Amino acid sequence: MKRFCNIFAVLAVVAAASSCLAKKGNSPFRSNYSIMDYSESEMGSIYLFEPVMAVVLARDADVYLALTDEEKENYDTSERFPEGLRHIDANSINIPGLASIYSDGGRFDTPGAEWTVRANPYALTMWNYSYRGSHYYEAYHYGSTTYYPVKVQVKCVSAGKWTVTSRSFDDDAMAFAEDQITVSLDSDTGESSSYTVVSAGRADEDDGLHAECGTSGDGVRLRYSMGTVESPGEESAAVMRVRMLKPYSGKFCVTFYRGNEQVDHCYITYTEDSAEYDVSVD
Repeated sequence: MKRFCNIFAVLAVVAAASSCLAKKGNSPFRSNYSIMDYSESEMGSIYLFEPVMAVVLARDADVYLALTDEEKENYDTSERFPEGLRHIDANSINIPGLASIYSDGGRFDTPGAEWTVRANPYALTMWNYSYRGSHYYEAYHYGSTTYYPVKVQVKCVSAGKWTVTSRSFDDDAMAFAEDQITVSLDSDTGESSSYTVVSAGRADEDDGLHAECGTSGDGVRLRYSMGTVESPGEESAAVMRVRMLKPYSGKFCVTFYRGNEQVDHCYITYTEDSAEYDVSVD
């Protein structure tokens, strides 16, 4: 097992699609790092980070859309939307460079509500964990990675609990099957909010390879907050508000197969201060 400091600074929900699960054997690209990277960057994005960010953005949009026209005129968008905010229509908004949120006309926390969050492509630098397989074993595949927008449909099943029911790309470059993702709001202090994700799913790739993943036990808990980072300039550092997302409890497991044969695994245990990786390759 290896232990690493695990702190995530997340600014956007973005997806990249490519196909490069590796062949077990003597490939120089099959390594401890590549297995960890695909497991967390690829599968973790799909089944942990993106679902929470979709709920976070929809909750923020819900607060704004529920305001009266006069209240919207006086609303300080910098608190929840440091990227800015644009109106699509009466029930939908766009966060420039990040995502568009489409409501069904009702409140997001109402049982039966179905909202759509469509993330913008090409914002890769704003999302730490969004490389869809682009640097698994075949790391040389970087140059031909293609990025697509992600569409996440979220349904409220009870107050403070949502299911991510579907996800699709503009191009069918990568297939997903058996997605089961539930996001629950645990707490919201105003300064930060905590969520639990319970998920399971599968990603199919070339050459008969696929990855299966899921959370263990009661799921993985993540904490969201708005923070600040400094961007060094020539004369002085600019302070930017950023979206912070950090898993702090729970276990996320990814197992790789060729057909019915298990070829690799990565089991990630999150704690408040670190993440521990149990990987099939030393």
